[in-house]
Amino acid sequence: MKKAFLIQSDGEVFKIEPEDKIFTLPELYEVLDTNAIEIVNLNQKEFIVVDSNAKMADKPRNENATEILHFQRSDFNDDYIAGNCIICSKGLIE
Repeated sequence: MKKAFLIQSDGEVFKIEPEDKIFTLPELYEVLDTNAIEIVNLNQKEFIVVDSNAKMADKPRNENATEILHFQRSDFNDDYIAGNCIICSKGLIE
């Protein structure tokens, strides 16, 4: 089953769904309140979608998302996620 969650930097988590079968780029921009995103493979089944300008915009560190990233991808242990992000099944983004 394909799922997507918005993980806010304040710790709140919400299940979200694309308007159609997959998320469009404008949908991702709107959900993350940005005009630039980065999509990172978390594992074989999931992506994490982040606001690629969040650190420069001084958005708050997202502790929950950073912890997930570090658990799934040890090569990111020296990095962190700022602002809101989306974790979703790979089938929801092409």
